[in-house]
Amino acid sequence: MARFGGDEFTILLGEINSLDGAQQIVQRMVQVFNQPIQIEGKSLTVTAILGVAIPRTMLMDLRSC
Repeated sequence: MARFGGDEFTILLGEINSLDGAQQIVQRMVQVFNQPIQIEGKSLTVTAILGVAIPRTMLMDLRSC
C-alpha cells in the first residue's frame, strides 16, 4: 500500500489468476471498510471507492482460459 496523492492510496497485488479472484479481493476489502473503527470509545465509519486495473496482457490471458 502506498499513498498515491491526497487521500488516494494504491495497493499492488500479485497472484491474481482470474477476474473472479480480483472481484473476491474487492468484496473482502469492502467488507473490511464497512466495519466501524473504535477509537477512544467513539465509533467511526470509513468510506472507500475501489477500482481495479488489470494489465492488458493479463486480460488477454484470462480470456483465453
